[in-house]
Amino acid sequence: MNEILKDIPRHSYTKYLNKNTLTEAYFEECEKSLKDEHLYIVISSTGSPASEVISLFTNKAYNHVSLSFDRDLKTIISYNGGENITLPGLNQEKITSFNKKK
Repeated sequence: MNEILKDIPRHSYTKYLNKNTLTEAYFEECEKSLKDEHLYIVISSTGSPASEVISLFTNKAYNHVSLSFDRDLKTIISYNGGENITLPGLNQEKITSFNKKK
């Protein structure tokens, strides 16, 4: 709970920006996927302190949703805290990030 309270000031609806974390390379991958008519929904359990608290109330193991514009999941994006690397906002996610929790 202390981790969550410490992290809350980073999250603000008035600062819902990605601060240029979505790179030109990301948008190039998105452009390549335009022929694919599907949108891919990735449901995960991030293992973050906030995720663990949400799970207490929802009784669900998976409570984080990301979107990908391609089947290979090269363009995964979601609202997230950027693993404390970037400000919370719309950030790209890497598939390797989903393997942190057993």
